[in-house]
Amino acid sequence: MTSVSQDNYSTADPYVGRSAPWSQEAEQAVLGAMLLDQDAALRAAELVDDSMFYREPHRRLYRAMLALTEHRVVIDHITLRDELLRRGELEIAGGMPSPRPRTSSSTPRSSKTRPFSAV
Repeated sequence: MTSVSQDNYSTADPYVGRSAPWSQEAEQAVLGAMLLDQDAALRAAELVDDSMFYREPHRRLYRAMLALTEHRVVIDHITLRDELLRRGELEIAGGMPSPRPRTSSSTPRSSKTRPFSAV
């Protein structure tokens, strides 16, 4: 039997400094669509899992929106802010400095939830 020396293998991690592939635009589009359209929120709840979001603030927003959807509460800026405050996650989710969160600024039509959720 042949013995393998550790000297034959590099110990340097080739993935150091790399991040997982992700799309901030896709994450923002899904969240923005959920904020604009209850039907999009229901579709996203079926297609998307919070682990699919790379950014922690986006995961927090998604979880809060999902909770509102499960409780049959319409998602809007006020109910979302209140849910994040109740969870103690408003600041972690990025706060809400204006009445219009960043997620809706890059949001295409809510009918695009399915293609963006597939990313």
